[in-house]
Amino acid sequence: MAYIADLHLHSAYAYATSKSLTLENLARWAKIKGIDLLASADFTHPAWFAELNQKLMMDGGGLYQFDGVHFVLGTEVSCVYKQGGRQRRVHILLFAPDLATVARLNLALSRHGNLKPDGRPTLTMSARASPP
Repeated sequence: MAYIADLHLHSAYAYATSKSLTLENLARWAKIKGIDLLASADFTHPAWFAELNQKLMMDGGGLYQFDGVHFVLGTEVSCVYKQGGRQRRVHILLFAPDLATVARLNLALSRHGNLKPDGRPTLTMSARASPP
């Protein structure tokens, strides 16, 4: 099946974003714009992750559904680290197949930075490093 998708989104929990970035509004605007598939955004943030657990319904094949719109579990992280004597800053989009994997990933990532203040957390790890 083909989808029109937006895979780089943020929630109301990301720094400097609109407080109206709720699942309800994301789904409403996706329908208006003809978008079939959205990333869940910011799944590393504890409050947003709790809301995703409560509101998203598994739709099969790694997709979830809310109010008629498909969602894939995705987030953005900022990796800040030194390499070759220089500081590096790399933003990475992460995707996960299910909420249980997100819970494990969040636990591993929390060892590299505080996930609570920002839906787009800054992690002190190389972009190439695998979380433990």
